[in-house]
Amino acid sequence: MSAALVGTQPDRTSDGQFVGRGTERAAFQDLLRRSRGERLGLLFVRGPAGIGKSTLLRELADDATAAGRQVRHLHGSATADARERLERFADELSGVFGPVLLIDSFEELGDLEPWLRDEYLRKLPGNAIIVVAGRTGPSAAWLTDPAWSGTIVIRHLEALTVQESTALVEARGVDPGLQRSIVDFAAGHPFALSLAAEVGRSMSATGQPSRREAVRYVVDNVLALLAGSVPTDAHRWARYVCAHARHTTEDLLRAVVPGGQAAELFDWLRAQPYVETAAHGLDVNGVLREVLDYHLRWRDPVGYERMHRRIRHYVMGELLRDARDPHACVAVMRTISHLRRRGGVVCRYVSRLGEEDVRASRATPQTTTNSSPWRARATASSRPRPSGSG
Repeated sequence: MSAALVGTQPDRTSDGQFVGRGTERAAFQDLLRRSRGERLGLLFVRGPAGIGKSTLLRELADDATAAGRQVRHLHGSATADARERLERFADELSGVFGPVLLIDSFEELGDLEPWLRDEYLRKLPGNAIIVVAGRTGPSAAWLTDPAWSGTIVIRHLEALTVQESTALVEARGVDPGLQRSIVDFAAGHPFALSLAAEVGRSMSATGQPSRREAVRYVVDNVLALLAGSVPTDAHRWARYVCAHARHTTEDLLRAVVPGGQAAELFDWLRAQPYVETAAHGLDVNGVLREVLDYHLRWRDPVGYERMHRRIRHYVMGELLRDARDPHACVAVMRTISHLRRRGGVVCRYVSRLGEEDVRASRATPQTTTNSSPWRARATASSRPRPSGSG
């Protein structure tokens, strides 16, 4: 028995075939095998909105049912109602061998977390399996509690691969001429893929909506789901800056967003589930980066150009001037290449991928005569270090 579910299933094709998530399903199968003992298993699945957490939980429910397990699924309940339903689940599962409890949208049950961790889950049968899905992972209290030591498995849902994305779009009947652009735009994000695929299929079948209207519709819906609201106008601009720049630091926010709130804005950005902490600052990856950039260019082209010029001025001035070692120089060149990714020649000479394992070398007549985009890419990509090097 499971709770009724509503909504889209972004990781499924139109015929119900599930796409991807082999690592997470393997981790769950491992818990099913291990639960034949007397140790409770706890799997945390985390990821941003629309990445396919709910669809994965439905698939795990099917896997558990096929394995002969009793399943209970909590999704989309208010806190008070959620506690009542969880208590009922505990009564129903008492004495059941290896039951499976799935808890979705865990971030909405924040007030219940201490009760779940310290009381409720410990009342379940010792060989129960609990899968918790949310936009954030377990708090430090879970990880430092000796009672949960060795029982927690954490999986972060990544974007679908190009092959998986293509399979999903093809199975939804999208015209071959649109498939590549949809896969490139969505960057492996299941919700964006599914939405764009359905709109693209309608375009191919009926000629409606127009391409411009279709793009606008997909961008608006992806933005609403993934980004959400912002507290102030300064926070809105900080988010646009983070999407436009390759990496965002307090210094960059101080130079681009007026108002003297750089530290506060940086901390707010870092706390957002769609922002990653990278080696050189904060980063918005995937489809949301392109959606935010597209949205601002359409909504406020003058403001977009002003923001771009401020970022470029900071990068070409202070950031480039302070770059002393080869690693910092590569990071700056990649930032410049990112800012000019829609045109210019820099992108042909600077790789956006690879570790920044580089070393400085003198220019010689041979290297300058034989220089090529491929040679330049090699300087910005990973290369093996000589044996014994530091």
